[in-house]
Amino acid sequence: MKKIAVFIDCENINASHVSFVIRTLKEKGDIINIQAINDWSDTQNGWDKEVCKQYAIEPICIFKYQKLKNTCDMRLQRAVFECIQANVANCIAIVSSDSDFMDLTIYMRKCGIYTIGFGEAKTLDTLKNSYNEFIELNNIQTKTLKNTHDKSIEPSNKNTSNQNIDSNRLNILVKALKNTKDNDTNAWKSISMVVASLKTMNPQYTKSFFGIGSSSSWKKVFDSYPQSFEVRYKDSKKTILEIRLKNS
Repeated sequence: MKKIAVFIDCENINASHVSFVIRTLKEKGDIINIQAINDWSDTQNGWDKEVCKQYAIEPICIFKYQKLKNTCDMRLQRAVFECIQANVANCIAIVSSDSDFMDLTIYMRKCGIYTIGFGEAKTLDTLKNSYNEFIELNNIQTKTLKNTHDKSIEPSNKNTSNQNIDSNRLNILVKALKNTKDNDTNAWKSISMVVASLKTMNPQYTKSFFGIGSSSSWKKVFDSYPQSFEVRYKDSKKTILEIRLKNS
């Protein structure tokens, strides 16, 4: 299995792409760390602490004492070198359309690291070809569309994006129920068993990942999918929440 370290060039990529990047990489392996390099005194491109909290991203701060174009690039390269030296990842993903990283990707491949690049359509072919695998980010994945788009299709695009995210969350919940220790797909499962299963799958599968606040009940998550789950309290005091799949 790939152990993936992710490095994001926040000056170059909009934060609205981060959900797609993470979902895509989770299908390829285990994400061990995500670092976002940015001048965090500036919330450019939609990057702020809420994005970092939601997706368990480690913010790496670089302050621009002068208007130097490559400040963020150099700090990202340093982070990659530190990762290679630590020998904790066999796959590195760089999220940037900046062609300045071509030499870095070639070096990573020489070190035996599998490389994945994410970038927008404007990314030069020379950079795309330097990765083992390159995945293009497109405007449909963003929350805000450019003014050049037909306004009449914006709601449709947004709905499609939301449906994809919702479907992904549902699949994760179903898998967590099926992967509980008792392996009985027909039985009622206590919420503690399901949460433990989610954490085993990925520590990032918290309440916030499923779109609710940390103080809210897990019941709210499963109630969002009434066609897929049955929800009940085992006791009269409503302290033991149980879930099971419908039509199982």
